[in-house]
Amino acid sequence: MNSIESLKLDFNSQIKQLYNIHNKKPFDVCIYLGSGDSYVAGLMVEYLPSHNWCYSPSDLLNSRFKDNKTYCFISVTSKIKANIGTARRVNQAGLKTVAITFNKNSKLAEVCREVVPLEITKIVTPNAGLSSFVANVVTCLQIVGITVPKKYDIWQRKMYNYQ
Repeated sequence: MNSIESLKLDFNSQIKQLYNIHNKKPFDVCIYLGSGDSYVAGLMVEYLPSHNWCYSPSDLLNSRFKDNKTYCFISVTSKIKANIGTARRVNQAGLKTVAITFNKNSKLAEVCREVVPLEITKIVTPNAGLSSFVANVVTCLQIVGITVPKKYDIWQRKMYNYQ
């Protein structure tokens, strides 16, 4: 299978699974933290008019934390040491921490006070990051009260004119 076929398989499988991601809006304002694709997922939410912010964990190494905010650590694998260390510091400051991850039994999930699981099945393709990226974006949007259209697959096909 070439990379384009793999990408198409990954993309089409996740469209069917977007309906399975259901998160309530537990937080009014979040500060998202992530690295790589997870950072970009947080930036997408920051861009929307929802009064949320996104940082790389290294951005907050020597910073004071904002009171009355929820710190959401986005990480598919939950292995990023900077996320785990920053989550510990946020907890020590007495603030709320949440791990958004596939791995509910990870060190990051243990350190955070709450876990919001990514609710899709990961398929194994050479482009495995695409499905987890979209799941991250949808989850981050939902927990601040923004939802993806229910007819996303129809909307997406019309938008890009392909079957």
